[in-house]
Amino acid sequence: MRLKVILNPAAAGGGSVRHLPDIRRWLPGGVHTYEFVIPASRDALLEEAHNAEAEGFEGVLACGGDGTIHDVLIGLNATRLPLGVLPAGRGNDTSRNFDLPHGLEEACKAMRRVKIKAFDLPTANGIPFLSGAYVGFDALVAKLTHDGKCLLGGAICYTWNVVRALVSYRPMILRIELDDTVLEGRYMMATFANGVHYGGGMKIAPAADPRDGLFDVITVDPVNPFTLLRLFPKIFSGQHILVPQVSVHRSRTAKITMLSRGQDVTFSDGEPFVQLPVSLEIEPGGLPLIVPV
Repeated sequence: MRLKVILNPAAAGGGSVRHLPDIRRWLPGGVHTYEFVIPASRDALLEEAHNAEAEGFEGVLACGGDGTIHDVLIGLNATRLPLGVLPAGRGNDTSRNFDLPHGLEEACKAMRRVKIKAFDLPTANGIPFLSGAYVGFDALVAKLTHDGKCLLGGAICYTWNVVRALVSYRPMILRIELDDTVLEGRYMMATFANGVHYGGGMKIAPAADPRDGLFDVITVDPVNPFTLLRLFPKIFSGQHILVPQVSVHRSRTAKITMLSRGQDVTFSDGEPFVQLPVSLEIEPGGLPLIVPV
């Protein structure tokens, strides 16, 4: 395959670019041909992904964190070229959710034998994403994590920002329209998951399957800060879904409207995404990924 490799110079404090000599050495020669690009901005990254098909590439490898992969997917959306992942971020939940190699060296060397595998493609107001979209408390935590500087692992940064968010967060009133039901009330958060993990390995939706054509919708009723702190560690094992204040639904589509004042930005894959109201849907098999054999 002729592959374009897009490296994000901002991912993990520039780690992907620092590893470029290693990446060149680890990627198997004689199997694929590679062209490496280092975009100077997010707009340039989107353009590099968008232009890949017209330039004759047969696929794109995104080298960086979950946000880099998220942006490359957006750039690729109209072309539907297959996407490959070279994880070089702090969280790397994309690799977990799609059963891909977790380490950069392992992912590069795994390119020796690959195939194209179709996964579900979720969208929000027509814009694609990968692992999940969320509003409310977890969106605030994602915002603090996205905007802050943390050199530690994804889960450690996320945990610290949970504590910070508790100081100011207030529950919101949402209307959530699913395939066969309508939810309306006060919620701490609502997550629409295409994969099990977010936040650097937390099992927010332990039964989610990116090939079943459905979102796992996780909602949390209002709880006081002390209850939330007791609930939070359970997310690492997925046991939080057994708590009475947590509900799980499944749906191919969803429409979310905020009926109160507050942060109205949906986050996805750790990145600020679209403003509410938002319509979500899943296209079964709409996401072609390059995966090891």
